[in-house]
Amino acid sequence: MTSRTKGLTLSLAKIPLLVDSPAGYLVALRQKLAEQYGDWPGRSAIVREIGRTSKKRATRWTEWSSGANRSRWNRIIIQQLVDREWLDSEYNELDSLIDFIDPSRNLAGAKHVLVAGAGLCRIADPLCISSVDSVTCTDLSWEMLYFGRELLAGRHRNLPTEFGGPRLFFEIENGRFKKKTRRLAFGEPSTRISRSKIRFAVTDAFAIDRSLEKNVLVAPYLLDAFTGDECETLLIRLGQQLGLGQSIVIVMSLTAGRLPDVVVRGLRATGFDVDTLKLHPNLPYSFSRVDFGFVRQERATILVRATKTRLPVAKKIRLSLNLSPSFVAELKRTKMRAVGVDGSGAPSELSSTERNYLLAASESANCAQFAEQLSPRAVSADVTETALACLTSKGLLRLSGMS
Repeated sequence: MTSRTKGLTLSLAKIPLLVDSPAGYLVALRQKLAEQYGDWPGRSAIVREIGRTSKKRATRWTEWSSGANRSRWNRIIIQQLVDREWLDSEYNELDSLIDFIDPSRNLAGAKHVLVAGAGLCRIADPLCISSVDSVTCTDLSWEMLYFGRELLAGRHRNLPTEFGGPRLFFEIENGRFKKKTRRLAFGEPSTRISRSKIRFAVTDAFAIDRSLEKNVLVAPYLLDAFTGDECETLLIRLGQQLGLGQSIVIVMSLTAGRLPDVVVRGLRATGFDVDTLKLHPNLPYSFSRVDFGFVRQERATILVRATKTRLPVAKKIRLSLNLSPSFVAELKRTKMRAVGVDGSGAPSELSSTERNYLLAASESANCAQFAEQLSPRAVSADVTETALACLTSKGLLRLSGMS
C-alpha cells in the first residue's frame, strides 16, 4: 500500500505520509492535535500545512478510520515515553535495550536499517554504526516521529509545553511513598554524522511502503503492542515484506500469549532461518502500550535475528477473516460496503476492489488459495501482496503459520 497517487506523495513537516489515504490521515491528525495538545513552537504552522495539504485531496474521515484506530498513542502516553526514553538520568532504560540488541553484532553487514515502530526514535542513534548508510524510523504516529526528530536534533523547545516542565515522581522509601521533583534534562542529541543517516516516514507495519530502503528490519517491542492472533499476523506480514537475503531483528517480551515458538513458527513460514535466539531474564520493559508506571518493570525478553533464505510456502500460511460468518454471508449476498473495524463500530467504506479481496479471502484457507482466487489465470505476487496489506492493515484478516 502506498500514498502515491498520480506521482504525488503527501508529507507533513517533511515527514512523508506513506500510508493508504494520507489526506484522510491528516484530517484525523488535525482533530487529534486540536483535542489533545496545548501550544508549542511551530504548532500553528503545522496546522496550516495540514489544512493546505488535505485540501489538495478530497477525503472522508471514514477513509482513515482503521489507521486512526491503530495509532493508539495519546498525548499522556507519549509524554511518559519521552520521560522513559529521553530523560538523561539513572532511570533511563534504553541503554539496557541497546546492550541486548548489540548492534555491532546483530547489524553486521547492514547498509539500510528500517525500524518498525520506532516511536520517539532515540533507538536510531545507536543503530547508526559505521557500516550503516541509513536508518529509517517508521511509525504510524506522525507526532511521535516529529517529536523524536526534534529531540534527536537537540531542539527540545519545539516540543509541546507540557513536555518540558519538572517531573513529580513517587518513590518508595522505608516502605512509604515519597514525592520527589526532578528537573528535566534530556539525553544527548545525535551527532551530525548520525543525523545525516536518520530518516523518518509514517507507514503501517502491516503495509510498509515499498519505496523505503531496507536490508535489515528491526522491530523493538513492536509485537508487544498487539495481542493474540493479531500479534502473529503482524509477525508474518513483516516476514512477507522482506526479500531474499534480508534480515529481521525482533525484540519481544514474553507472556502467556507471546512465546518463542510463535515467533519461530511465523518466521519459518515466511522463509526465514533463525541465526540468533537469546533470552534476557529481566530486561527493563518500557515500550509497550501498558506498564507506564514509575516502578521499574522487568520482564523476560527474547531477541531473534533471522535471515530470509527461501521464498515463503504460501500454503503453509493460514488465513481467516476477522468478521462474523453472518456478516460474510451478507457480504456475498449483497453489495454492502461498510465494515466495522476491530469491533470499534467505526465504519470503513470499502472500494469494489477491497470487497473483492474480502470475497476471495472468504473462499480461501491459506495464502496459496487466496492468490488463486485473486488471479486464477496468472497468479500475481504483487496483487496478493497488495490484498494482504490492505486487509491486514484494516484488521479484517488474520494470518497464522503452520508447524
